[in-house]
Amino acid sequence: ISLPSQEDDRIQRYNTLSTLYKQIGFKRKSAFFIRVSGMHCVAPDSSPSWSQCYELLLQSLEGYSLTINPREIERDHPVGWPVLQYRVLHELVYAARRMSNPQIAVRHMTQLIDIMLPHLNVNDQREAVSGLSVLTSKCPGTTQPIALDSGLILPPVPLLSLPTVRSFRLLPPSPHLQANKLECDVDTSSGVFIYTPLLLNNKRVNESKPDFKWVCGD
Repeated sequence: ISLPSQEDDRIQRYNTLSTLYKQIGFKRKSAFFIRVSGMHCVAPDSSPSWSQCYELLLQSLEGYSLTINPREIERDHPVGWPVLQYRVLHELVYAARRMSNPQIAVRHMTQLIDIMLPHLNVNDQREAVSGLSVLTSKCPGTTQPIALDSGLILPPVPLLSLPTVRSFRLLPPSPHLQANKLECDVDTSSGVFIYTPLLLNNKRVNESKPDFKWVCGD
């Protein structure tokens, strides 16, 4: 038996285990085995297939309470395990980079920052933002949906968690925007001024008289 055949058998075995655990409701266990299957697709002793690894990692997102649609993410009451979620999303980014598809890598890196930023320490936050900066320097991001070869659509991810406002202070306006106190003229009447856009016509018109004006020379 050749080594590639052994790897194919292992991948098939882990896929079968994942299917069985999913059928009995063990979603996280199912996601674990589908991830292991994806890692075997890029094992050192076989011909690496990063596209197959990427597809299997996408299938594992549900088991870790993740989704590619940002509208389906519970931000007020997050569920799942942040440490595992961060690792899975990071593996997606790495697999997309190895597929030589930087646009997909930027999309998943943006999703990683958007979801995981509140759960990361300062150093990890800086590392994640720096990673996104490196990716976008090679391939700028897009706000358009991205279609995968499998037909799956990656929707755009707005960075709702950035910037983070921790404190603020009021600044005086520019000199030309500052309010100036005008001195009141003592000769001006202090009566109440009421403005109305309505055109009020209180003059009584005698309807028996024709409404015309004499013009000189007629």
